[in-house]
Amino acid sequence: MNDTIVALFNFVVNLVLANHYFPNNSIHKLFSKENVIITFLTFFLTAFYLFSNQQSYILMNIIFTALLFLVIAKRNQIDMRKEFFWLIFLLLMFLICDSVSFFITKAVSLSEGYDSNLLFMAGGGGIAIILKLMAVAVLKIIVLQKRKLKRPINVFLLMTLLSIPMISVFVLSTAEINFINPPNSIFILIATCIIYMNICILYLYITLGSYFEKLEKTTTQKIVFESELNFFKQLKHSQSKLYSMKHDLKNQYVVLMGMLSQGDTAGAEKYLQNSIQKIEHIDYFFTNNYVLNYLLNEKKSIAESNGITLNVKSFLPEKINLDTDIFAVVLGNLIDNSLNAVLRLSNSKEKEISLLIKQFDNNLLIEISNLFDTVELKIRKNRRFEGIGIKNVKRIVEENGGIYNQWVQDNQYIVSILLLNVYDKEDEE
Repeated sequence: MNDTIVALFNFVVNLVLANHYFPNNSIHKLFSKENVIITFLTFFLTAFYLFSNQQSYILMNIIFTALLFLVIAKRNQIDMRKEFFWLIFLLLMFLICDSVSFFITKAVSLSEGYDSNLLFMAGGGGIAIILKLMAVAVLKIIVLQKRKLKRPINVFLLMTLLSIPMISVFVLSTAEINFINPPNSIFILIATCIIYMNICILYLYITLGSYFEKLEKTTTQKIVFESELNFFKQLKHSQSKLYSMKHDLKNQYVVLMGMLSQGDTAGAEKYLQNSIQKIEHIDYFFTNNYVLNYLLNEKKSIAESNGITLNVKSFLPEKINLDTDIFAVVLGNLIDNSLNAVLRLSNSKEKEISLLIKQFDNNLLIEISNLFDTVELKIRKNRRFEGIGIKNVKRIVEENGGIYNQWVQDNQYIVSILLLNVYDKEDEE
């Protein structure tokens, strides 16, 4: 009976931790198929531990834990092709934690004779819980920093998180030996406090992780809003300039009519030439999307004012399944990075940027290339991967299921982005 209680408690802990490791913010139905399967596994596990021998406990524990992870991954809509390695790795970590706890309690029980004591078994379960909490926290940090944020592992943060669980395991093991025989309420209090402390640490980690994720999203949204605000300010300025030109045009017509009525065609021709020279620049047409067309025109104007040639080849469909604001942030950051790199070149003939936006099938390719000073590979090597603009572009591309790639060829820096499923062929029909 004691084995059954500990096994059920361990099963619930695995359920909670696995659900945290593979999160999903969507609301699940109470009587969903996956929840029914989890309930069935719980009852089957109880019956198995009540009516079977101890020799098959380890094998069945592996089977039940693996089935539990698969059901949770299915319920939380996890892509098994991407997460299968971490699923297996988490399963192995949980089994190692259970084994370490088992060997600790078994070693003490053989020397002291506490094998069937419920409190002793509960202490072993507490050690397993702490080890699993520690394993989940470490794995979340590794996965988050290496795969999502593309950052190196913070060793100091790992040591800080690991120190308290490791000390807790030592204290709990010592308390288990000293207070278990005869049964003592002090051990129950110590074990409860230690487990509660580690749960609080994990909750603090989860809260901080959620806070920083929200902060990162807020920062990106701020960049998007600033881009939109800048766009509307420039649009308002252009509209005001248009009204001013319309008013001036009327006056110019009056002057021209006066010159022509007096037969001064030479003066009228000279007047028209001066008016044409006052036009600042010609707007180019790149795409039917007016926001992106305006953005590309502004970037081209900035490039020309700095003596940079921006060559744009745009084959963008009219309708894409991608937020225009997100697309504008990606293009804006890519062009700004190239402009900054080219501005640092001393040779004016090398100040050239090539941008290609091309749709094929239902995918979209964005490729930008520019010459740069190869010395920057050493003096600015971290900026290639750790710049705020690059981080935002990588994160947006990954969130939209795209592929980001960057490389250096000769003295050219090239960035290629492939956005998948952003164009429906049905729209074309």
